[in-house]
Amino acid sequence: MELEEMQTLWTSLSQRIEKLEIINNQKIMEITQIKYKNKFNTITKYESIGAVFCYFIAIFILLNFYKLDTWYLSVCGVISLAFLTIMPYFSLGYLKKLSNIDLTNSTYKKIIQQYQDVRKKTIAFQKWAVVASIFMMFITIPVADKLLNGEDFFAKEFDTQMWFVIGIGCVFVVYVAQWGLGWYKKITNSAEQMLYELDQD
Repeated sequence: MELEEMQTLWTSLSQRIEKLEIINNQKIMEITQIKYKNKFNTITKYESIGAVFCYFIAIFILLNFYKLDTWYLSVCGVISLAFLTIMPYFSLGYLKKLSNIDLTNSTYKKIIQQYQDVRKKTIAFQKWAVVASIFMMFITIPVADKLLNGEDFFAKEFDTQMWFVIGIGCVFVVYVAQWGLGWYKKITNSAEQMLYELDQD
């Protein structure tokens, strides 16, 4: 075999190897993309169920809004409606942005930057939601009391049992909200670790 033939063969083999490496890298990124999206499936499912529940309650309040016959109950009703409709929208929106980050058509630096930006906003929103949930508990109790029991919560005399129930409610809301925030942090940290591993491959 002459030198020119060997060089041609070597060039052809090099090009084939390069093409195979490109295809292999593309396949790896496609698999990583699927694994990345799957990390958010469970939390998205639970958030979607929560959103349906919130919208169901919002519709119930809206259909019975006429029963909120004082200005302060009406204000509580409007705030409750706003909270029940806006919170799930933003929560699912941030999750969608996180899970839809494209790993296949961008540079590593841009992927990490985009992820960290969305993650920061998502966690900040969830922290705000913890505080908002406590506030909303006190807003929705009078609305629920009026619509379900026909009683004006603000006209009641508060006894020890009532304060105990409210206290237990606060502890429960804070616990659930903190648990949810912890879950968000765990999943987003795991997804971030997966992204950092891309740079090591």
